[in-house]
Amino acid sequence: MCPVIDLCNHSSVNTTEVSYDYPRDAFLVAAGTVYSAGQQVFISYGAQNNDSLMQMYGFAEPDNPYDVYVMTSLLKWLEQLQPACQSRLDRLNKDGLLHALQEVVITRQGFGAQTLQALRYLLLPAAAGSNGAAAARAGGSSDIGLPALSPSSCETAADEETEKKIALVLVHACQQELSALSSSTSSSNGSSKSSRKGTSSSSKDAATAQAVAAAFRQEKREVLLGCLDQLTGGQATATGRGATTEAKDAQTAAA
Repeated sequence: MCPVIDLCNHSSVNTTEVSYDYPRDAFLVAAGTVYSAGQQVFISYGAQNNDSLMQMYGFAEPDNPYDVYVMTSLLKWLEQLQPACQSRLDRLNKDGLLHALQEVVITRQGFGAQTLQALRYLLLPAAAGSNGAAAARAGGSSDIGLPALSPSSCETAADEETEKKIALVLVHACQQELSALSSSTSSSNGSSKSSRKGTSSSSKDAATAQAVAAAFRQEKREVLLGCLDQLTGGQATATGRGATTEAKDAQTAAA
């Protein structure tokens, strides 16, 4: 605990430095920019995503550059577009890459390298002469066979057609996650309206909690929208951002 310094709020983009001055036996706050009288001085609590900030301090930082979205349904969304080949999944599991499709950490800059690597292996065409490919063409199997490349050889971009398939899967996955977030938002908004009936302190507390949760979900939505921006050049997210009012509505109601 640092008296007075602990009163400062957090900002991930501030350039303020907090240090300990041994000769004076005191903590110092050195501003990295010019502040006007009455202007709030921020410090950084460290490079933390909103999950960590919410757990440790009870808030979500708007436009947090370190925020992430964890997707656990990528294989489900992939299956909606193209059945996954079990023999390829088994090989990814053997090579320690299956986890990259089961718990996917997404940033505003996009998907991680291992997730892209695993998807390339799943979506590459089967090697010529593959038994699985021949059976699939004959209608006797959904297993399209193994590709010519191993998972470790899929770290770099593949052929244009495969890369297009990967992009379609990732866009579809982000859109489905956004849809799921919207559904949970609608349900929570209904609960929020019920909890705000009355004027008791417990009702106020419930409204505040709803506002904090709404702000957290909104930031997760922004991570997905930022990722979609990278995947589509901004074409797919204009409507999504314009339609998002959940956090503002909840915060206003809690005030």
